[in-house]
Amino acid sequence: MSVNQAKHAVISFGPFEADLQTQELKKHGVRLRLPGQSFQILKMLLERPGELVTREELQRALWPSDTYVDFDHGVNAAVNRVREALGDSADKPCFIETLPRRGYRFIIPITPSYQAASSESADATQRIESADGLNWFKVGAWILVAAGCAIAMIFAYLRLRPRPEPWLGPKCRSPPTLVRRTCPHSRRMGRRSLSLGTEIPRLARRVTIYM
Repeated sequence: MSVNQAKHAVISFGPFEADLQTQELKKHGVRLRLPGQSFQILKMLLERPGELVTREELQRALWPSDTYVDFDHGVNAAVNRVREALGDSADKPCFIETLPRRGYRFIIPITPSYQAASSESADATQRIESADGLNWFKVGAWILVAAGCAIAMIFAYLRLRPRPEPWLGPKCRSPPTLVRRTCPHSRRMGRRSLSLGTEIPRLARRVTIYM
Protein backbone atom coordinates (compact mmCIF):
# COMPACT_ATOMS: atom_id res chain seq x y z
CA MET A 1 0.00 0.00 0.00
CA SER A 2 1.51 3.31 -1.07
CA VAL A 3 0.61 6.66 0.39
CA ASN A 4 2.80 8.84 -1.79
CA GLN A 5 -0.22 10.96 -2.63
CA ALA A 6 -0.74 11.70 1.08
CA LYS A 7 2.39 13.77 1.65
CA HIS A 8 0.43 16.14 3.85
CA ALA A 9 -1.40 13.39 5.74
CA VAL A 10 -1.37 12.46 9.41
CA ILE A 11 -0.49 8.77 9.63
CA SER A 12 -1.46 6.72 12.66
CA PHE A 13 0.19 3.45 13.69
CA GLY A 14 -0.30 1.89 17.09
CA PRO A 15 -0.33 4.63 19.74
CA PHE A 16 1.66 6.99 17.48
CA GLU A 17 0.74 9.73 15.03
CA ALA A 18 3.11 11.23 12.51
CA ASP A 19 2.26 14.55 10.86
CA LEU A 20 4.18 14.47 7.59
CA GLN A 21 3.68 18.18 6.97
CA THR A 22 4.78 19.59 10.33
CA GLN A 23 7.23 16.71 10.97
CA GLU A 24 5.76 15.98 14.38
CA LEU A 25 5.63 12.59 16.07
CA LYS A 26 3.12 12.13 18.88
CA LYS A 27 2.33 9.28 21.26
CA HIS A 28 -1.17 9.39 22.80
CA GLY A 29 -1.27 13.05 21.81
CA VAL A 30 2.08 13.90 23.47
CA ARG A 31 4.76 15.25 21.17
CA LEU A 32 8.03 13.32 21.05
CA ARG A 33 11.44 14.78 20.22
CA LEU A 34 12.82 13.46 16.96
CA PRO A 35 15.61 15.10 14.88
CA GLY A 36 14.93 16.15 11.31
CA GLN A 37 16.98 13.42 9.58
CA SER A 38 15.42 10.72 11.72
CA PHE A 39 11.93 12.00 10.90
CA GLN A 40 12.80 11.97 7.20
CA ILE A 41 13.67 8.27 7.48
CA LEU A 42 10.40 7.61 9.34
CA LYS A 43 8.49 9.53 6.67
CA MET A 44 10.01 7.49 3.84
CA LEU A 45 9.15 4.26 5.64
CA LEU A 46 5.56 5.40 6.33
CA GLU A 47 5.03 6.44 2.71
CA ARG A 48 5.91 2.88 1.61
CA PRO A 49 4.67 0.54 4.36
CA GLY A 50 5.64 -3.11 3.89
CA GLU A 51 8.12 -2.19 1.14
CA LEU A 52 11.89 -2.14 1.20
CA VAL A 53 13.51 1.27 1.48
CA THR A 54 17.17 0.82 0.51
CA ARG A 55 20.09 2.45 2.27
CA GLU A 56 21.01 4.18 -1.00
CA GLU A 57 17.57 5.84 -1.14
CA LEU A 58 17.97 7.05 2.42
CA GLN A 59 21.44 8.34 1.63
CA ARG A 60 20.23 10.35 -1.38
CA ALA A 61 17.30 11.77 0.61
CA LEU A 62 19.35 12.82 3.63
CA TRP A 63 22.62 14.04 2.13
CA PRO A 64 23.34 15.74 -1.16
CA SER A 65 25.75 14.12 -3.59
CA ASP A 66 28.52 16.61 -2.83
CA THR A 67 28.44 15.88 0.93
CA TYR A 68 31.32 13.83 2.31
CA VAL A 69 30.29 11.96 5.44
CA ASP A 70 30.24 8.41 6.72
CA PHE A 71 26.85 7.51 5.19
CA ASP A 72 26.61 4.10 6.78
CA HIS A 73 27.22 5.43 10.25
CA GLY A 74 24.85 8.38 9.64
CA VAL A 75 22.01 6.13 8.44
CA ASN A 76 22.47 3.71 11.33
CA ALA A 77 22.42 6.57 13.87
CA ALA A 78 19.30 8.15 12.39
CA VAL A 79 17.43 4.82 12.31
CA ASN A 80 18.44 4.10 15.91
CA ARG A 81 16.98 7.46 17.02
CA VAL A 82 13.68 6.55 15.31
CA ARG A 83 13.64 3.21 17.12
CA GLU A 84 14.35 4.90 20.46
CA ALA A 85 11.39 7.28 19.94
CA LEU A 86 9.11 4.36 19.06
CA GLY A 87 10.45 2.08 21.79
CA ASP A 88 11.44 -0.41 19.12
CA SER A 89 14.31 -2.90 18.95
CA ALA A 90 16.44 -4.16 16.05
CA ASP A 91 16.48 -7.69 17.50
CA LYS A 92 12.71 -7.95 18.01
CA PRO A 93 11.26 -5.27 15.77
CA CYS A 94 7.65 -4.14 16.15
CA PHE A 95 7.78 -1.20 13.72
CA ILE A 96 11.02 -1.09 11.69
CA GLU A 97 12.57 -4.27 10.36
CA THR A 98 16.20 -4.37 9.23
CA LEU A 99 17.05 -6.21 6.01
CA PRO A 100 20.81 -6.79 6.29
CA ARG A 101 22.95 -4.92 3.72
CA ARG A 102 19.84 -3.84 1.89
CA GLY A 103 17.72 -1.44 3.93
CA TYR A 104 14.66 -1.17 6.16
CA ARG A 105 10.95 -1.95 6.06
CA PHE A 106 8.00 -0.66 8.09
CA ILE A 107 6.06 -3.74 9.21
CA ILE A 108 3.11 -2.48 11.27
CA PRO A 109 -0.20 -1.52 9.61
CA ILE A 110 -0.81 2.20 9.29
CA THR A 111 -3.93 4.35 9.08
CA PRO A 112 -3.45 7.40 6.87
CA SER A 113 -5.68 10.43 7.46
CA TYR A 114 -6.03 13.14 4.85
CA GLN A 115 -7.02 15.94 7.20
CA ALA A 116 -3.88 17.93 6.53
CA ALA A 117 -4.00 17.25 2.81
CA SER A 118 -7.54 18.58 2.60
CA SER A 119 -6.83 21.70 4.65
CA GLU A 120 -7.64 23.96 1.69
CA SER A 121 -11.04 22.39 1.21
CA ALA A 122 -11.64 22.59 4.96
CA ASP A 123 -10.74 26.27 4.90
CA ALA A 124 -13.08 26.83 1.98
CA THR A 125 -15.87 25.02 3.80
CA GLN A 126 -15.21 27.11 6.89
CA ARG A 127 -15.36 30.30 4.82
CA ILE A 128 -18.67 29.21 3.29
CA GLU A 129 -20.10 28.40 6.71
CA SER A 130 -18.90 31.74 8.03
CA ALA A 131 -20.52 33.52 5.07
CA ASP A 132 -23.78 31.65 5.66
CA GLY A 133 -23.72 32.56 9.32
CA LEU A 134 -23.06 36.21 8.43
CA ASN A 135 -25.96 36.21 5.94
CA TRP A 136 -28.33 34.77 8.52
CA PHE A 137 -27.12 37.39 10.99
CA LYS A 138 -27.89 40.16 8.48
CA VAL A 139 -31.35 38.73 7.79
CA GLY A 140 -32.09 38.56 11.51
CA ALA A 141 -30.91 42.14 12.00
CA TRP A 142 -33.14 43.40 9.17
CA ILE A 143 -36.11 41.54 10.63
CA LEU A 144 -35.52 43.15 14.03
CA VAL A 145 -35.22 46.62 12.46
CA ALA A 146 -38.43 46.14 10.46
CA ALA A 147 -40.29 44.91 13.54
CA GLY A 148 -39.07 47.88 15.56
CA CYS A 149 -40.22 50.34 12.87
CA ALA A 150 -43.64 48.70 12.67
CA ILE A 151 -44.09 48.87 16.46
CA ALA A 152 -43.03 52.53 16.50
CA MET A 153 -45.54 53.39 13.74
CA ILE A 154 -48.34 51.63 15.62
CA PHE A 155 -47.62 53.54 18.83
CA ALA A 156 -47.43 56.84 16.91
CA TYR A 157 -50.80 56.18 15.25
CA LEU A 158 -52.47 55.28 18.53
CA ARG A 159 -51.10 58.43 20.14
CA LEU A 160 -51.96 60.90 17.37
CA ARG A 161 -55.35 59.62 16.21
CA PRO A 162 -58.41 61.70 17.28
CA ARG A 163 -60.06 60.34 20.37
CA PRO A 164 -63.89 59.92 20.27
CA GLU A 165 -65.98 61.84 22.81
CA PRO A 166 -67.45 59.76 25.63
CA TRP A 167 -71.09 58.67 25.05
CA LEU A 168 -73.47 60.30 27.47
CA GLY A 169 -76.69 58.74 26.29
CA PRO A 170 -79.24 60.01 23.76
CA LYS A 171 -79.43 63.77 23.42
CA CYS A 172 -82.82 65.29 24.31
CA ARG A 173 -84.00 68.71 23.34
CA SER A 174 -84.85 70.86 26.28
CA PRO A 175 -88.45 72.21 26.27
CA PRO A 176 -88.82 75.75 25.11
CA THR A 177 -88.60 78.25 27.88
CA LEU A 178 -91.64 80.38 28.24
CA VAL A 179 -90.78 83.98 28.74
CA ARG A 180 -93.52 86.02 30.27
CA ARG A 181 -93.40 89.55 29.19
CA THR A 182 -95.31 92.24 30.88
CA CYS A 183 -97.06 94.69 28.64
CA PRO A 184 -97.46 98.19 30.02
CA HIS A 185 -101.09 98.25 28.86
CA SER A 186 -101.92 94.87 30.32
CA ARG A 187 -103.36 96.36 33.44
CA ARG A 188 -105.67 98.67 31.54
CA MET A 189 -106.79 95.93 29.16
CA GLY A 190 -107.44 93.61 32.05
CA ARG A 191 -109.63 96.15 33.73
CA ARG A 192 -111.51 96.75 30.53
CA SER A 193 -112.04 93.10 29.86
CA LEU A 194 -113.29 92.69 33.33
CA SER A 195 -115.73 95.55 32.83
CA LEU A 196 -116.87 94.08 29.53
CA GLY A 197 -117.36 90.74 31.12
CA THR A 198 -119.60 92.15 33.76
CA GLU A 199 -121.59 94.22 31.30
CA ILE A 200 -122.34 91.41 28.80
CA PRO A 201 -124.60 89.44 31.11
CA ARG A 202 -126.51 92.60 31.93
CA LEU A 203 -127.17 93.31 28.24
CA ALA A 204 -128.22 89.73 27.65
CA ARG A 205 -130.87 90.07 30.23
CA ARG A 206 -132.40 93.11 28.52
CA VAL A 207 -132.46 91.59 24.98
CA THR A 208 -135.73 89.86 24.17
CA ILE A 209 -135.89 87.65 21.10
CA TYR A 210 -139.28 87.32 19.40
CA MET A 211 -140.05 84.35 17.15
